[in-house]
Amino acid sequence: MPVQPLSGRIDHGSLFIDLNSIEWTPAEDGFYMKTIYKDEVSGESTILMKMDPGTRSAMHSHDQVEEILVLEGSFSDQDNTYTAGQYCIRAVGAEHETHSENGGIVLLIYRN
Repeated sequence: MPVQPLSGRIDHGSLFIDLNSIEWTPAEDGFYMKTIYKDEVSGESTILMKMDPGTRSAMHSHDQVEEILVLEGSFSDQDNTYTAGQYCIRAVGAEHETHSENGGIVLLIYRN
């Protein structure tokens, strides 16, 4: 049975989601997503993103703060390469590209 991401805020207690039960959804070439949390009202979300080796996106920006935690492999932008355990935060509207020479998995958090 497919698992749906959390939609909206929980009002008490805790919620467990087995991320192994969520399928990777193709985004653009070489990028795959698992949406963990999405608040349709605020637009805030938490996403796992997997990148194939050699994956690259064009310059772009987001309408929210973007937080990136590298869980596995590596993730690069025009300024740095980040490896497992490293974190990057971007301001609203910060232009950046995304690529991964060797592939990787990152946790993305978008918030207001």
